Amino acid sequence: MRGIFVGYVRRESCPQLLGLIAQGLSGRYDYQLSVFESDREDAQGRRVYCVVHVPNIGDEHLIGAVRRDVVRMRRRLASRHGLDIRLLLSRVDDGGLPSAFDTAGAVGRRSDGGDRRQLRSTLIYAIERGRHSVRSDHGGFELSLPPPCR
Repeated sequence: MRGIFVGYVRRESCPQLLGLIAQGLSGRYDYQLSVFESDREDAQGRRVYCVVHVPNIGDEHLIGAVRRDVVRMRRRLASRHGLDIRLLLSRVDDGGLPSAFDTAGAVGRRSDGGDRRQLRSTLIYAIERGRHSVRSDHGGFELSLPPPCR
């Protein structure tokens, strides 16, 4: 999987964040949106982030559409809402080779200096959109409802 990272916000801002992400996505591809709450928060109490997972199908047009969505979302959301928006990359494709998506996004990589491997997160919401389920070959989309924000 690969896709888009959008974070961080306070838990009570989840509904607004989901709306902003929905407005920023072009709708040209199937995706699964997952919302996570991490075990660490910043000075403003922000600990919730979203990951838009896009199925790995190796389509160059898909790669371009996702990259354009990231650029559009950065322009609209990053400075205005203080969000970190990043392209998530597959390091290796199903055949064990570096993916075209990884190569296309190499320029956008950055290092935060923090060790994200130590971060623990809990899934608090997930939804799928598109013609096909990201996890299966069934048509339509699946929906799960979030717990109430506290």
